[in-house]
Parts: sequence; structure tokens; C-alpha cells
Amino acid sequence: ESIVRMLAGADSQFVDAAQSAADKLDAIEAAREAVSRMNDIIQALRIYTHRDSSRQVSVISLGSQLDSVLTLFADRCTEAGILVMARYATLPEYRCQADQLQQVWMHLVSNAVEVMPGGGTLTITGSITDGAVEVAVSDTGPGIPADVQARMFEPFFTTRHDALATGLGLSIASEIVK
Repeated sequence: ESIVRMLAGADSQFVDAAQSAADKLDAIEAAREAVSRMNDIIQALRIYTHRDSSRQVSVISLGSQLDSVLTLFADRCTEAGILVMARYATLPEYRCQADQLQQVWMHLVSNAVEVMPGGGTLTITGSITDGAVEVAVSDTGPGIPADVQARMFEPFFTTRHDALATGLGLSIASEIVK
């Protein structure tokens, strides 16, 4: 009987305590999600920064490499309203200079994200055609004008007008792929 009287008198206190507990559970879940996201970014940075300075050839997972690049760009894509379509699950392991190939993915994805500040779709597709591995990076940006297409792989050529634009990204990517 005394417990019933105590609960009846403490109705608002009980509701406040329950709400406080629910708020704490929400905060814990948000913290868990943040830690998980930080772990993904750390893993992507580990892959990205594990550079082979001797330029030795190694066997890598193309999918893992592409995943790490997309993880590094995830916040920028989300903020810009860019939908990412990753269609490369069937890519095999590949023998290459991993650090060089990682630069190619970084430059291509960076350029695609930069041309869609108002949103769009970034699609990365991987396939094997006639025994060759193909990876295509496409976006729904405004496209490349014909006069720019002829020069877009030239060192220092850029259409951007900000201080961060060097005009080297596509030139470097092109040289690596060659």
C-alpha cells in the first residue's frame, strides 16, 4: 500500500525519469553510430595512407580500395545530396601498384563530387570485359564541354577558379593508368 501511495504521488517524477532514461538511450545510440562512422573513416584512411614507396606490385581488393575512397567522400556526398551507386561487388583481386591506383580513384571521385554541388548521382561500376578489368566512374553533373575534353588531361589545366584547383588530378590519373 505504501508503494502505491508513493507511485501515485510520484507520477510526474516517474514520467520525467522515464523521459530522461529515453534521452540517455538516444544519446548512447547516437554515440555508437558516431564511433562506428569514425571507425569506417579510420579504416579508409589506413588503406589510403598505406602507400608503397618502392612502387612494388601487389595483389589488392579493388572493391575494398573503392569502398575506402567512398568512405572518405561520404560526408561530402551526403551534404551535397549526392546518391552513390556502387556496382563493383564482382571485381576480382587485382595485381597493381596499389598506391598509384588509389590516387586514380581519389582524383576521379573528387572531380565527380565537385561538379555536383547541388546533388546528383555518382556511379562506380566494375566489370570484366574480354578478360580485362574495367572500372567506370560517372556522374550526373553538367558534362564536359567539347573544348575542355581536348585539354582535360593536360597538366595544370583546370576550369575551376578557386585557390585549391591545381589542374593536376586528371593529368596524374591519366599518367598512372597509361
